[in-house]
Amino acid sequence: MATRIECLIVCSGGTDETSALREALREILEDDAPDDAALESMIDLRYTRDRSDGRRIAGIAVTFDDDEEADEPRALELTRVLPDGEIEGIKHAVKLEDSVLRRRNEAWARESFDIEMRLREALSLIFIDTYGHYFGLLDEVEVNAQKDMPPAEALQGLCENELFFVLFSDYAKVDKPRLPKKVEDFVDLVARAEPFDTLRDLLGRQSVLEERYAEFVASLRAHVDPVEKLRNAIAHNRSVSHRIVENYQMARETLLSMIDEFIREVSAGRA
Repeated sequence: MATRIECLIVCSGGTDETSALREALREILEDDAPDDAALESMIDLRYTRDRSDGRRIAGIAVTFDDDEEADEPRALELTRVLPDGEIEGIKHAVKLEDSVLRRRNEAWARESFDIEMRLREALSLIFIDTYGHYFGLLDEVEVNAQKDMPPAEALQGLCENELFFVLFSDYAKVDKPRLPKKVEDFVDLVARAEPFDTLRDLLGRQSVLEERYAEFVASLRAHVDPVEKLRNAIAHNRSVSHRIVENYQMARETLLSMIDEFIREVSAGRA
């Protein structure tokens, strides 16, 4: 599969974009010793726009068409030298298409899908076991479902529930009780909480869940954030740092292991 890099570049006056890129590619591909024709066949000058100050804005694409394993480091080297001023005449670059990043993000997106579905599985088990009903799972908690969530009947038809409509960061705090914010809400709570000790317990509780389930939800918090940081970068088609990737990989392994162990314990009656 070909590896393609597309960029918007800004060149100083008098710069020949194709020639500048050709010489940069000659250095990147020096082991293959390609001729000028082969190098220029890799370059597509898509458009240009001359500015009044003499600079030129250009859309360029470079296609590496050997094999993915060989082409990835070459493409990464090109995206390194383009914005660093190492190519004479090219002053600025904005990367718009990157096959290497696309393939990596697609792989991470598949992993993220698995993580989120496993979280929904564990939390659905907890809330259905706690309340006994299938919808209205968030009625007592601080976390709100997104405004575009369909009604329960539609969720039923989709084989989904409210947990499909919360932010990823909210998975680790779905047990936090919703406290009354309006006078009428507080009055209603007082009416339902007889005697006074019950009211005190309701207002002071840290979770709507029993201890074994609350402890599991609390244990998610340290690992959800590193996954979310990578998910956000993927969703917005951004590059990610090595630190974010390393933190994500550790969090992913821990989360999946925790969920597997939790479900085993619940199934065996130990949780």
